[in-house]
Amino acid sequence: MFVFGKGVCMNLIFKKIIFTAAFGVLFVFNVCPSIVHKANLNSKVEEMAQKYLGNEGFFYNDTNVWSDYLTGVSLSEWALATYPGSYIDSADIETVTYREMAKVVSNLRTRLFQDFQLDQKTSDVIKQVFMNNGITENDAIRYLRYEFDQKKNEVKNELKRTLNIYGKGYIEYNEAYRIAESILFGFMQKVKNYLYGFNFVQPAASATASSGWLSWLTSLFNNLATQQGTQSNTTVCPVPSAPPAPSVLPVAGAVTTEEKVYDWQLEQAIKEKVASVLGAKGIKVQAIPQKSLAEYYQKIQKMIASLKKIMAEKIRNYVFASEVDHVVRTEIDSVVDSMAISCSICLDGYQAGDKTCKLNCGHVFHEDCLDAALRNKKACPICNATNVFVVERKII
Repeated sequence: MFVFGKGVCMNLIFKKIIFTAAFGVLFVFNVCPSIVHKANLNSKVEEMAQKYLGNEGFFYNDTNVWSDYLTGVSLSEWALATYPGSYIDSADIETVTYREMAKVVSNLRTRLFQDFQLDQKTSDVIKQVFMNNGITENDAIRYLRYEFDQKKNEVKNELKRTLNIYGKGYIEYNEAYRIAESILFGFMQKVKNYLYGFNFVQPAASATASSGWLSWLTSLFNNLATQQGTQSNTTVCPVPSAPPAPSVLPVAGAVTTEEKVYDWQLEQAIKEKVASVLGAKGIKVQAIPQKSLAEYYQKIQKMIASLKKIMAEKIRNYVFASEVDHVVRTEIDSVVDSMAISCSICLDGYQAGDKTCKLNCGHVFHEDCLDAALRNKKACPICNATNVFVVERKII
C-alpha cells in the first residue's frame, strides 16, 4: 500500500514538472520575443531602422543615405540606453527608432529628390534656379508663358528619365538643380532681355546699378517715339510696364567673391567644416566616443537650424562660408569639452582620486583603461595617432 502511494505521488510530481516546463516554453515563445536584452539592442534597432527606411522608399546602404541612417540608429540607441533595467520591450524600441528615423527621412527629403515628389519638386527646383539667376517665375510667365510651360515639361521629363536610369527612386537635389539650370539657361537669357532690354549682356561685377535703368529708359523713349511717329501703323513695340527690380541690379562695391553655401548644401558643408575643426584638434569624427556621439549629431542639427535662421533673417537662400565657420566653431567646442571631462574608453567621468595618463598627442584617459587599450593596439583611442607614449601621469 505504501509503495502504491509512493508511486502515485511520484507520478503527480512528474506531471507537475512536465506542466511547469510546458508553461515555461510557452512563456519563452510568447513573451520573450517582445523583450530584448540591451546587449542585442543594436541589431534590433538596425533591423527596425532599415524596415522604416525601406517603407519610405530609401536604401539604408546607399551612399546618400548611409550617414543619416547611422545618425538615426545612434540617437535611437542612446535614447534607449537610458531605459532602466537590462531588458526593453520591443514596442518601446519600435516607438523610439521610428521617431528618430522619421527625422532622418524628413532630412533626406530636403536634399534627395524622390519620384513621387516629381511635380512639386520640379516647380521648387525651377524657382530656385530662377532666384539664383536674378529673375522670378512671374517674370517668365509674364513675357514667355508658352515657352515657360514647354521648358517646365522638358525639365520634368528629363528628371523623370534620370530617376528611371538610376533605378533607386530618388536623385540628389544638387543633380536635379544642375539638370534644370542647363535646360533653362537659354530661356533665362530671353527673359532677361525682356526685363533689361534686348541684346542684354550680363553686367560685369564692376558695373554700376544705373546700367539696367538706362537700358529700360532707352527702351521706353524709343517705344514712345515709335508710337508718336507712326500713328497709322497698328503694330508697335510694347512699352515695358515696369522698370527692373532694384534687387536684381548689380551695385558697385556690393559684390563679394566669398563662397556661398546654399540651403541644400548646408549639412554637407557643416560636416566637412566640423571634421576640419576637430582634425586641427587631433580628433577624428570616426573616433568620437559613444557618449559624445549623440551630442555631436545633436550639434549638427543645431548648426543647421542656426544657419537657416540666418537665411530667414537676411531673406536669402544661402549663407557665406565665414558664417558657417563661425557657427561651427561656436557649437563644436562643447563636444570637445565633453570628451575632455570623461574617459573616452570607459565613458565614465573623471572623479577625485582617479589615476589618469596623458599621451604625447594630448589626449587623457584612465590609467587602467589606457594600459588595456594600448596592449591591443599601439595607437591613441581617439585620434589613432601611432607611436604614442605617456607624457604625464597624475591623480585627480
